[in-house]
Order: sequence, then structure tokens, then C-alpha cells
Amino acid sequence: MKFFSASCVFPVGTAPIPNGIVAVTERGEIVDVFNPLEASLEQQAIASHPNLQVFQGFITPGFVNAHCHLELSHVKEKIKPGEGLDQFIRNIEKTRKAGDEEIKEAIANAEYEMIRNGIIGVGDISNGKNSFSQKMQQNIHYHTFIEVFSFKSSFADAAFQHALSLWDAFHDALASIQQTAYNSVSISPHAPYSASAELLKKIALHATQNQSVISMHNQENEDENLFFKEKKGNIPDRLAYFNVDISDWQPTGKSSLQSALQYFSSDSPILLVHNTVTPIEDKLWAEKHSKQLHWCFCPGANLYIENRLPDFSVFAGSDHCILGTDSLASNTGLSILEEIKHIRKGSSVFSFEDLLRFATLNGAKALGFQAQLGSIEKGKHPGLNLLSHVDIEKLDIQDSTQVKNLLI
Repeated sequence: MKFFSASCVFPVGTAPIPNGIVAVTERGEIVDVFNPLEASLEQQAIASHPNLQVFQGFITPGFVNAHCHLELSHVKEKIKPGEGLDQFIRNIEKTRKAGDEEIKEAIANAEYEMIRNGIIGVGDISNGKNSFSQKMQQNIHYHTFIEVFSFKSSFADAAFQHALSLWDAFHDALASIQQTAYNSVSISPHAPYSASAELLKKIALHATQNQSVISMHNQENEDENLFFKEKKGNIPDRLAYFNVDISDWQPTGKSSLQSALQYFSSDSPILLVHNTVTPIEDKLWAEKHSKQLHWCFCPGANLYIENRLPDFSVFAGSDHCILGTDSLASNTGLSILEEIKHIRKGSSVFSFEDLLRFATLNGAKALGFQAQLGSIEKGKHPGLNLLSHVDIEKLDIQDSTQVKNLLI
């Protein structure tokens, strides 16, 4: 058994506990969390235990990184920042090819970086099998989104069949291990501009049949909406660069979000990622359309690629927000704490407690991990993080705040 106390414990599911105490087994299961001033006799024994570790700072649940691309970890520092999304996508295609061993080593290193940074759950995008073997080691809870591309309607069936082959390969990998609770999988579109209506319908049907969660990049810059409304902007040239003929495609006259989301059941859980230029009218429309919608922000990647952040005031008061790091191709590191700092620097819309909830319980709910992750509660295995160099008086973080995983 391990015993930890800090200036404040944030269980997330309940109110913060000043000088709170957490008891956890060697396997990471929460045995108790309590306020020492309100302790029972049994809890008082814990409070006076000689092995109780007391810290200056905050104890929080482990973080949930709701959007990552582990398979791009080997592209770290190979793409120049600040060149815009259009050039970034072209650069990804130029740099993502590498030997299997190089890719797998980079994936393992990236996972270890996340563990050190207190991340215990991940929503990871996969276009191939390279990350599967690492995930089967069960160091982190993963939900794998098998990503599908094809804006040409005649290629929809072939693209979806390829995704199904990866779906089968993932389940074959699961069959090789005894404990599968750490891994789940679904099929998802990359983005509205890279999935035809025919492909979206196939993905939506599969999601409904399997009751699975969907992830989709959404409104990363103005080009997306301009493309769907008027068939203008950089996307037509980008598709032509990748030899995609759109001469017979007609714009919908709607935003990219409304054009794509209409094909999915209102009951399907959906993660919309980036949302850099999502206007309030699209937010309201989407939340009316979908009962289980989650807005995922990856501010580090937004700054790296286009040097801008979403208008967070659009999402003020929403409790459907979650956080991700995106990939090492588009970010300087894989740290949810740094993502929180980016938002705090760029906006005062969300409090630290709001952002901590986004980074823990909300992310766990979005990925279906809430039974084990997201909050410090008896019986859960949520991980425990220590945030040091914090503002204890204001219960807030600072630029100098650091994170330590207490269970490694």
C-alpha cells in the first residue's frame, strides 16, 4: 500500500480536498481518499502512517490524452513549424515513410514520454499496424481510432475494406494477450474533406452496429468551410496534389462540420478534434444533432502548425471539452499539462478546475474509460499525478508548474 498527501487533492469527481490523503495499492487501485480533519478512526491510522508521503502541490488523477498520432512519433522535429496546415499535410506525406524498426522505437519512446508526463489514457489514431504491438503491452489504456481516407466516392468501398482489415488485425493482436481491458478500437474518418459521403455512411453504419466512438479532425482552418460552401480555398489544390479528381463533386453550401456530421447517428459518441475555426452556430447545431459530442482541443499543435488557437469563448460553459496532444510531428512534446498551460496563456474562459476536468474525467468518458480512469475514487485505477510549483493560495497552476507520475 502507498499513501500520499498534498497541499490539495483534486479527486475531480468531487470537490478539492485541502491537505487530502490518498491510499492506493501497489497495483494502482484507489483504496481511500479523504480529508484528515474529517477522518474516521481507520482513516486516522492512515494519516499517521510512517510511510505517508507529503508533498507541496496538487495531487490529481492521471491525464487522458484524447487525441494522439503515435505512429508519427518518428517525424519529430522533421517538419518546420508555422507553415500552415496545407503545407504541413504535404510535409507529412514526405516524411512519414520510414523503416518499421525506426517507427516502433519512436512509438515506444513516445509512450514512455507520456507515462512520465502523467498520461494514463490515450485516444490514438492509426493508419497501419505499427502501434499495435506497443499497445498490447498495456502500459497505458488505449482507444485506437483506425483512420480512413478517400474523398473519391468510387474508392469508398476499397478504403473501408482496408480499414476493416486493420480492425481484424487489431482484434487478432488482442487475442494474443490475456487482459484486453486496456484496449478498444473503432473506425473513424480523418476529416470531412478526406472522406466522401459514401465512405462516411459506411463508417457511420459500422459505428452504430458496434456501438463505437468516432473521432474526426474538424475545422482546423477556414479552408474547410470555404471548400464545402464554395469549392474554393487551398483544399481543391491539395486534393489535386494527391491526385484526387473532384471535378464531379459539388459543394454542399454548408460548413464542413454540418456537411459531415449529418451522416452519423445522434447516439454515436463523437470526438471533434481541433475546432480551430468552429463558430458558435456550428457548435450549437452539432450539440443539438449529437447527444454524445466531445470537443477536443490540441492547442500545442494549433500553435505549431498555424500559430493560432481556437476561440475558446465559443465553448464557454461547455462540459463536453477534452484535451489532446496531437503528434510529435506537430508538437514539441506529449504533455497534457503543457496543453493546459497553452490554453491558460491564451484565454481566461476556463478555470484550472475546468481544464483539469477536461484533461481527466471528460477525456475518460469520451473514450469509454470512466469506469477506471478520470477521477480519484475507491476501486478505480486512475493513476496519480503530482503538480508541483503551483499557486496553492489560488489553487491554480503557473508557467513553472511541473508534473510527476507518482506511481512509477
